Amino acid sequence: MLGWHEVERLPIPARSQSKVDDGDEVGHSVALSGDRIVVGAPKRKRDDGALAGAIVLRRGARSAVERELRVKGAQLGFGVGVSGNDVLVGASFASAGREESGALFVYAGSGEGSKLTGSGVSARSGLGDRIAVSGATAIVGQFASVDQGGAWVFARGDKGWREVTRLRTQKAGKQSGFGGAVALDGDRAVVGAAFATATAKQSGAVWVFERNAGEFRETAKLEPKEATEYLHFGEAVAVSGDTIVVSASLISAASIHVFRANREQHWSEVQQLAAPPGARAFGRALALSANELLVGDPQARDGAGVVWVYTHKGPTFELAGEIVPRVPSKEAWFGASIALEGTTAVIGAPLENTRAGAAYLFAR
Repeated sequence: MLGWHEVERLPIPARSQSKVDDGDEVGHSVALSGDRIVVGAPKRKRDDGALAGAIVLRRGARSAVERELRVKGAQLGFGVGVSGNDVLVGASFASAGREESGALFVYAGSGEGSKLTGSGVSARSGLGDRIAVSGATAIVGQFASVDQGGAWVFARGDKGWREVTRLRTQKAGKQSGFGGAVALDGDRAVVGAAFATATAKQSGAVWVFERNAGEFRETAKLEPKEATEYLHFGEAVAVSGDTIVVSASLISAASIHVFRANREQHWSEVQQLAAPPGARAFGRALALSANELLVGDPQARDGAGVVWVYTHKGPTFELAGEIVPRVPSKEAWFGASIALEGTTAVIGAPLENTRAGAAYLFAR
């Protein structure tokens, strides 16, 4: 397991479980920064039946729950993020001017959440379904199924968080899924459009945006060397420095594509990783650091799930091992969400224990 070991199954007590679609689903999304962990549970119910949505934990000798975040009438926890003492939580079905347009809730310290919406967001967009954070900036995506795509950049200033810009491109076209996957590292933002008809029908594409003088501008469009119909390149994305990793979810042959930028910031595909034997949903979640790539496959092994570990060997990645819970559970979907920081990872298993869900802390 390449030095990765399970530290603990995070102590989040189950509130509800069900064989159908109304368990807590703890671990639907996860985020990690320093000693703070945030776990999304968009179907978690309070005692009064209202949906809670996100759990904040403090990491220590044994992690402990600090608070559960909830907003009346909003279903929190589809996407989550952490920036310093601030916790960002997506509420994809919240109505903010338009029905189920989605919203972002920001919790500063122990205070109440403030609700942010995105400019130009349309009804049933699902803003908040994906969140990526780097420093005091966040990029927020939406449901991949909406007609008009978009991703919104928010930043923290002296007066709190505000929208900076909406990222979009006319080149993606309608029903492209633009904004269904997002990643951010410093001044570089990456947005996936898995249903874009680029080289072939729904082959998918990814756009790169760079921040210069405070403004994000589109700088590149990425496509795989061998694009085929329904490849769905761009289902998940990750970025670290001059490396971008993209998953493609073609049912018969899921794959991971690695891109690197040269000194002139021209991008090229340098490697394609095929799914290992037994993979079922290879690349559903991605996490990338300078030297390591974690690839979630929540449907592998009868739905127990696994996270594949890749490390650099020269200029390329090489499969080096796997991460699984100490006691795997069938139909847990371990690996559906991943957060990676240094030598620590948090991994979600939202269907474990009859959809009650769980999240695990690992270290190496």
